[in-house]
Amino acid sequence: MRNFWVLLIALTSSTLLHAGQRYVDPTNTYHRVYAIVPVVSAATETSVSVSRPKHAPLPAQIGATTRILGFSSQISDNGNYALIEIVAIDRAALQNVLSDNSIQVWEKGVSNLAAMESAFRLLKKNFSLSKFDEVRVK
Repeated sequence: MRNFWVLLIALTSSTLLHAGQRYVDPTNTYHRVYAIVPVVSAATETSVSVSRPKHAPLPAQIGATTRILGFSSQISDNGNYALIEIVAIDRAALQNVLSDNSIQVWEKGVSNLAAMESAFRLLKKNFSLSKFDEVRVK
């Protein structure tokens, strides 16, 4: 009978500890980078040239095999650059973006996002991080 009470107390206390955990905003999950990248042209299967942000994953590249979960972008006012956010499971999935010295990159939680917002605002008037379509991963 004593073992029953010990087990009951252990289960009750572990349940109470779990209930006390706080909710995490989805925008603060996974690894997120923001970058200013050029808009590049790429040929598709139909031989049509399509403009897209450099380093932006193709729809077929989003998923478990690449560990990239999604991205969001806005084209600059002059149309030459894209302001992008890429979300990945880990930092290693974003090495091609992080190692490209020809672009400006900011990491959420590491870099100064106020500086990023100022740089984005130089290319897109009235840019605000709060209005940016952040990638939300379920």
